[in-house]
Amino acid sequence: MELRAFYILRFARILLPLLLALAVEEMFYLTLPLLCPLLGRTWMLALVCLGLVIAGPLYRAANLNNEIFYLYGYFACFDAIAIGCLAALLSHRVTLSDRTAAGLRLLAALSISAVYLQGIDGHQIAGFSLLALTSACWLIGSAHASSPGIWRLRLSAPLRWLGRRSYELYLFHIIVLALLRNLVNKDQLSFATGLPWLAVFLLLSMLTATLVARLVTDPANAALRRRGLDARGYRRIEIAR
Repeated sequence: MELRAFYILRFARILLPLLLALAVEEMFYLTLPLLCPLLGRTWMLALVCLGLVIAGPLYRAANLNNEIFYLYGYFACFDAIAIGCLAALLSHRVTLSDRTAAGLRLLAALSISAVYLQGIDGHQIAGFSLLALTSACWLIGSAHASSPGIWRLRLSAPLRWLGRRSYELYLFHIIVLALLRNLVNKDQLSFATGLPWLAVFLLLSMLTATLVARLVTDPANAALRRRGLDARGYRRIEIAR
């Protein structure tokens, strides 16, 4: 009985950070559809997003000594989501040549690498925002990329698959990790024995993401889009496979 309670508590401790992060995301996703009709203007929505972008670093600076508030408070993470919304709005309002889009992607890739490699130490306030901003630049450059050739499509197929299933991976990889950690103590793993377990973790996470997408996400998206778009007389949009 005590051993079962230990595993349950350990499992819950691993899942708790994910649940807190999901609460932040869901608050944004619930609030944004309400703001759009209330504000009525794209520029007003952009101002709200800009306000959140500014508020994020200020909030993190004020809560550096409180790990829970710093990592999982609403304003601790809203700036990255707001930057994504601004990137989506901007990508429909700018026109980039192939050369400019390629240059933006190259600059964004170098910037993402630089921000990532410098680490979080000493950059707890702005590092998160910089990573979101450089990622947004990559997305804008990718939105204006020319049609890739067949070999480029084949080479990028695994990465594109991970992108399509990124949210399912984000949601369920932690469950796979929690289950594996109840089976294997990471402190007892060497580098040689840890690599096979890493491969098992990645494969199980991808398999779980695929099952969730096929059984839940894709059917739910198709039903919601079919009902919402058809009710307004819009053209039906198929989910890209």
